[in-house]
Formats: sequence, C-alpha cells, structure tokens
Amino acid sequence: MKHRESQIDPFNAGEPELPWDAPETQTLDDGHECELPEHSYQSPLKTPDAYDAPDTDEPKRPAQPAGSRAQRRHRQGVGAPTRPVSSGTDKPRRRGCGCLTIVIIVIALNILLPTLAFIPHCTGVMLEDDAMEITWNTEDTYEDEERQEDEREIEQLAEDTLDGVIAADSRARTLIAANFETAFRDNLGYSVQDLGIDTQQFVDWALTDFDYDITDVYAFDDNESWGEAYGSVFFDATTPDVAAFYNSFYTAAHDFLIANNLTDPAAVMPNDERRSAFQALFTQQLDALRTTRTVTEVANIDFASTNDGWVVKEDYYDSAMQYIFRLY
Repeated sequence: MKHRESQIDPFNAGEPELPWDAPETQTLDDGHECELPEHSYQSPLKTPDAYDAPDTDEPKRPAQPAGSRAQRRHRQGVGAPTRPVSSGTDKPRRRGCGCLTIVIIVIALNILLPTLAFIPHCTGVMLEDDAMEITWNTEDTYEDEERQEDEREIEQLAEDTLDGVIAADSRARTLIAANFETAFRDNLGYSVQDLGIDTQQFVDWALTDFDYDITDVYAFDDNESWGEAYGSVFFDATTPDVAAFYNSFYTAAHDFLIANNLTDPAAVMPNDERRSAFQALFTQQLDALRTTRTVTEVANIDFASTNDGWVVKEDYYDSAMQYIFRLY
C-alpha cells in the first residue's frame, strides 16, 4: 500500500471537516462542479451468473477439456455435484505426512519391547526358584469310604429323629405346645385355661400325618476352617397348614370375644357357657383344616461328631421345628 507524505502535525491540526458539514457541491481540479443528489445513492446490482467459487480446503483440480461430463451437465441445466453440508460439529479432516504418529509408535515400541522381553525371564525365575514356587495342598484326608460310612450313620440318625417327632414325649411336642399357649395369650389376652382350651388338642392336630422326605445328606471331617466334624441333613416335611389355621382361628376368636363383651380380660372373665361356646369354635376351626396339607421345603438338621458317635445338635433341631410348624 502506498503512503502519502504530509507535513500536517496531527497535534496541531484544526477541526476536521465532517461529511455533513461539506458543501452540497464540490469543485474538482479541472473546474467541474460535482453536485450531490438529494436522494440516497443506490449502487448498481450485478446480474447473477453461474460462477462457483473454488473450495480453498481442497487442492485445485486441473481444468477439464471442453465437452467434459461436468460441463455437459452444466449446459443441460443440471447443477454441479455438491458435498454434504457440515453440521458444524464435525472437525475438519487434517492431512499430513504422519510423522507424529510414526514418532509415537517408535517411542511405544522402545518402552514395551524391553518389558515384554523381561516377562519370560521373570516367569522362568519364579518357576525355577523353589523359594518362590506356589503350591496348593489338595490332599483330602477324609477318605471316600469313611465319608460314605459317616453319611449312612447320619442319615439313619436323621430318620430316627424325624420319626420321633410325633412321639408322646418328643421335644417337638413341647416346642409346639409352648409356642401355642404364648401366641394364644398374646393375641386374645386370655390364657388357654381362661377359655377352656386343651393345648394337646392343637398339638395332636399339628402332628397329624406328619411325614418327611430326606433329600440330601452331607458329612464333613474336622477342618481348621469350621472346627469339629459335623453332618447336615436336608429334608421336606408335610404337615397340616398351621399358618392357615392361625389366620382363620384368631379372626373368628376376636369376633367371638367382641360379640360376647370379652375384650377386657382384667374386668370380665368368661363363664362356663361362654367357655363351652369358645371350645366349640376352636374345634370347628381345627376340623375345617384337618385334611389340608402343606409341604415345607429345605428344612435342615445338623449333627455333631463325638467320641460316642453322631448326635443331634439341639439348636438346629429347634430351628427346624420352628420352621416346619410356624413357631414364631
């Protein structure tokens, strides 16, 4: 760009002449006066043509000879092929010689190759050095014959235990009776004696046609992890539907107490007539479910090994009875 030389000092220059302060006419150097029009000036418009500016991102293509396919399409009135419009989020594709990529690959190989070469050597040292060798003690001192013999003894003891559930002096009867009497008072406020109920009548009903099916028997030798040797027996038990009886009986019992003004045990005790009526209600509820059976699956009893042989673990026996007869 050319620069004009001027002797005017910008700090001493006078006030500039603004466009709106200019005279309506100006005189040119040749003496011709230039009169400004009163209306706004509008520049002439260029007639549109078919010129398509080249894309600066792509290298220039050599000019095609006359009569080429692109020129023939243009002559026929068909627009030249266009590229898809970018959404604005696509990054422009960069072209290069790939020198940076090659440098990165070379650096990665220099780092990885020594490490890969060291791994087999390190493994070999670990395998060859007895001090670093890892060994697993898989020796099982519980011989198969001994285990099978213990499992037979455990299974026989489990059968004897479950057969004795219905015995007159069984521990199961004691657990069922105690739980029934406690639940009776908690739900109704009266004891079984207050309302003339025979607890053994319920226990006999709960043990009606009791049956079981042993599904799995396991014997385990003593071990540092679990201590003494023990056996475990899993079985399914068939009993009357105790849960259904509780739901039905206590609903009917509450209705009976309300109807007979027996909602306050501290103030009112039932007379013989009301006790007799309540006993009839109790028997009716038992008879309604006397033929109904339910199966409780995956009950479990454990057995401990002693110097005198295998014995039942009482806490596991109690848990099994609570599970089977809903003694909660």
